[in-house]
Amino acid sequence: MSDRTESDFCGSLLVGEVISGKPRAALVRGAKWNPGDRIEVCFLDGVPSVQERVKTFAKEWTALGLANLRFVFRRKPAATPIRISFKYQGHWSAIGKECLASPFTDATQPTMNFGGFDEETPDEMMRAVVLHEFGHALGLTHEHMSPAAGIHWNEEQVYADLSGPPNHWSREIIRKNIFEVREDTNYTEFDPSSIMLYRIKKSWNFDGLEVGWNNDLSPTDRAFIRQQYP
Repeated sequence: MSDRTESDFCGSLLVGEVISGKPRAALVRGAKWNPGDRIEVCFLDGVPSVQERVKTFAKEWTALGLANLRFVFRRKPAATPIRISFKYQGHWSAIGKECLASPFTDATQPTMNFGGFDEETPDEMMRAVVLHEFGHALGLTHEHMSPAAGIHWNEEQVYADLSGPPNHWSREIIRKNIFEVREDTNYTEFDPSSIMLYRIKKSWNFDGLEVGWNNDLSPTDRAFIRQQYP
């Protein structure tokens, strides 16, 4: 969507890094939940009407025929595995069960954040970001970090763009979230339609690859999450 900036999806970093997302998908093996798990979620802050919209969009991952998991939303802040805030900058989430370990052991701190979401945020934008971040919460990594992606990055151009506004990322954050390949994943072929893929500018690579904003679960996202959580 034209009103987004790179930071909307390129804010999908681990909390510890920040506070401080056709055939293909990738899931971090050690971060998988068990099929059939009930995953408790709470909101640490935020407007009730916005919280309800987040709940609705998040549950698309666990709809009939998709992941055999259940998100259980608690009414009050609690020591749940997933804790959502709207207070911090950017959109980000812990990866799967990594939310149970350091640096996420402080139950007063979020494991997921939707910075800037309010009652004026359009449904289309909110839905896309929530699907992306809850994909992380189910253990999915970014599509471009899969061993199957094989993107030949124009690294200096990516560094130049993402170190400036609106992201202002350090080279280390850019490396971790763009160039790093996660070998500890279950994956298929690269899927340019995945909800877990960042926007990719043609100038950022030498392959002629250009990807806009992906706003929905792709057919492969759906098939893959069903396979991982039967």
